[in-house]
Amino acid sequence: FLLNYGSKKLNFKTAHTNIPFSVNAEADFNSNLLSLHANADKLDLFKVLKVKKSSYALSDFAGTNVTLRAGLESKFNPDAGSLDSIEYAVDMGTQLFNKKLSGPILVKADVLGNQNNVTVRNFSALGKQIDAKFTGSYDIKNMQPSGVLELPRLELSNGGVLQTEVYIDPLKKGFMCFAPQFFMDDRSLTAIALTVLPSTNSVDFSFEFDDYSHSDYEKSGHVKIDGSYLAGKNKSVQISASMDDMFLDSVVLSSAFFMQGGLSSTLKNSASSLSSYIFSNEIYFTSDFKSFSFNAPFFLFANTKQERQLISFSADGSNQTASLSNLDIQFGEHTAHASAGIDFSDGFNNFNFFSDITVNSLPYRLNGSYGSNWLSVSGDYNFDATVQFADSITGSVQFASLPFSAGKSIFAFSTATTFAFSREDGISLEIGDFEVDEPSGLLSFKPHLAFSGRANRYGFVFDNLVYSDTVSALGGNANLLWNLNDGIFDSIIFDLNAKSLLGKEAVVLNARFNNPQALPFSIDAVKNDFYLSSEGSVKAFNAGHFMSDQNGDNTLNGEFSASGTLSNPFVTLNVARSSVNFGGYPAVFYGGIVYDDSGLNASGINL
Repeated sequence: FLLNYGSKKLNFKTAHTNIPFSVNAEADFNSNLLSLHANADKLDLFKVLKVKKSSYALSDFAGTNVTLRAGLESKFNPDAGSLDSIEYAVDMGTQLFNKKLSGPILVKADVLGNQNNVTVRNFSALGKQIDAKFTGSYDIKNMQPSGVLELPRLELSNGGVLQTEVYIDPLKKGFMCFAPQFFMDDRSLTAIALTVLPSTNSVDFSFEFDDYSHSDYEKSGHVKIDGSYLAGKNKSVQISASMDDMFLDSVVLSSAFFMQGGLSSTLKNSASSLSSYIFSNEIYFTSDFKSFSFNAPFFLFANTKQERQLISFSADGSNQTASLSNLDIQFGEHTAHASAGIDFSDGFNNFNFFSDITVNSLPYRLNGSYGSNWLSVSGDYNFDATVQFADSITGSVQFASLPFSAGKSIFAFSTATTFAFSREDGISLEIGDFEVDEPSGLLSFKPHLAFSGRANRYGFVFDNLVYSDTVSALGGNANLLWNLNDGIFDSIIFDLNAKSLLGKEAVVLNARFNNPQALPFSIDAVKNDFYLSSEGSVKAFNAGHFMSDQNGDNTLNGEFSASGTLSNPFVTLNVARSSVNFGGYPAVFYGGIVYDDSGLNASGINL
């Protein structure tokens, strides 16, 4: 390079040598003019700039070269040490390489401007994955851009292709960006608008779009976000958002478009089952970057294809509390109403919570506390649960006559159970005095079930199993055990032995369902390849357990066996002398039935 000073002029020049880059700069102190000209011809930046091997992000761009013609002229004030005016022009072409791209991208820029405005006569990027062009300008003083962005193609790393055109127009204060349509492969959003209104120390903004993906619905989906950011000493942000008539499958498919591989496929596959669900909501959020608060006065989620399938609620909270109110759920004939709250003013390691829930007119109230290594919950029906968190999780739960509805009947559950969980052993339960009653009286035979037992990763063992109703009482034990080999289902075994505490009544059942070919679990494999082997018997089983108007002489006696696959079973039923009452008249019957691939065959039937 050459540095020269004379006649009140300071000159700096470089010349082409091994590097195709030159700079010519002059400061004329006679006229107070500063000029700068720079030229480059396919300059490989990585031959000029040395990049450390550890800088992988930059080294991926190896081979990128730049062709440049740039000029700048400025009037300067040497006394004030400032620039009074500036004008510049840049004409640049870059061949951009990156290892993650399928090919080079040619970037061109033709820009000129001064201290007040920047004019972009052309800015373009062209490659296998992108085709983009922008022309426009920027008003520096008023912070107002204007122009048109054309994006015929932008291919994401997952193969998805974006397409759009964006029109940027200045407003009296600020600017607006508008895209008539935004395409994501074969899907699109419509009338996308972004408005930005800057001022001295704040920025107001608004963003909205429409979704017409469900043209069969009477309204389009609409999303709108308004906000304001205040800079300076008392900086803060306020945001309000609303979503009206948005379909859930549209949200899922739009999210899947930007996801990678398996997650994208999973979301796309689930979208069809969500196509009838729609939601609307409002939410308000404020923060001073030290604390925050939010309010969601309205949320509605509904199934447009089925009546009485909807969820609605409101919520509010801050960085110290959160509450849910007016939660209403309808699902067919079932209803639920709830409110809940949490206070974590002492942090997430120590908080209190409450809930007040009504399900099918049955009330449930719970209160609890959480510490860094424990959880305690109490409530109605003598509900009490504690959990300890350490190397393993241990705890207990108990309740008395905890009601649940099933149709028109109500069943009440009682138990005192302890549990433990560890990564090595999985979950284990010690079930004490588990009881089920039907206190509503809709079941005239008044069933009662009680048992104690154990459960772990291998199954359930029921000791002291007792079933009683208005007819009789049966006692015994039962086991339900399963086995997995390397995560593949191997077999499941069920055994039941129960007999009357006073008479001859007895029930015996043994069943085994196994996977002899170690096939992955699927509906087709369960039906056609898994093998069933089962046998059982009933002796003096009182018909009054499931039929009305029976007496002590109306009993069932017999044996059965079943083997084969579910799609092709072999079943035998041998009924010994049995009796039931029909309309007050006794019916005595016995005989045999066989079901196989030839159909149903009966022998020796007597009635």
